[in-house]
Amino acid sequence: MVVGFARPTAPMACRPIIVRSPDQADLLWWDEFCTMNVARFVPRGTGRAIAVVAKGCDSRNLVVLHQEGRIDLTGEVTVLGVPCRGMIDAELVRRAVDDPDAIAEVLVDGQTVSVDGTALRRDDVLRESCAGCRHPNPVIADELMTAEVPVEGGESRHGGIEHLQSLSPTARLTYFNGLFADCIACYACRDACPLCYCETCFSETSKALWLDEPAADSDALSFHFFRALHLAGRCTDCGACESACPVHIPVRLLAAQAGAALENASGFEAGLAIDAAAPVQLFQPALHEE
Repeated sequence: MVVGFARPTAPMACRPIIVRSPDQADLLWWDEFCTMNVARFVPRGTGRAIAVVAKGCDSRNLVVLHQEGRIDLTGEVTVLGVPCRGMIDAELVRRAVDDPDAIAEVLVDGQTVSVDGTALRRDDVLRESCAGCRHPNPVIADELMTAEVPVEGGESRHGGIEHLQSLSPTARLTYFNGLFADCIACYACRDACPLCYCETCFSETSKALWLDEPAADSDALSFHFFRALHLAGRCTDCGACESACPVHIPVRLLAAQAGAALENASGFEAGLAIDAAAPVQLFQPALHEE
């Protein structure tokens, strides 16, 4: 099987697809709206040959899944690498036009995004997680489908969190309380994440399963905090969680903040090498003399 993206049936609506025979190859598609992370859809331990169409962040998630024993990149899974110039944020495109429900065609040509003939600057509608990406080319690939793209900028890998690092803990908590105030506890962010693969999520074991009312604000914030801790040292800041949020909360910021703190402390970035050990395996508390 090949895990990739299907031709969209509506503008900016690419979706994952699994094709199982050569005569289905024409169903595969690639453009600047392939925002989902297809590492989420790679089955575990099938014993069959699997190929994955992966951009830079997808490939890094595949590396993490390999490190954690979920897949085998040395024998079972073949990576078809697609260098990525950055994905377009469909929500930003909708906000930039007068009638988003009437969009019929979106074309990307170089630095211009044309929406039914109206030209937008690509940089103005680029996903924030893509704007600071330092690894747009697949970190591992059995075959590269196109030439590698130049790495530009990228000094700010964790885009959008610089201001958070200057805040006091109290101010940061206030910020995140406001950020997640609109959370409806749908868990779409979790379901889109390739690294949230627990059969039973901690969020489902911490409340009575016979209750179906929405979580309280504090419960929603606790969910995002604990999820960010689970992802520390693992998250590649791919932005799949943020793209999946139906109320458009920048949910990736919390995990990005945790990842930035870890990187500042250890220099470690998740998913760069299949033989690298994660910080959780290496970290030793500092010993302080009395």
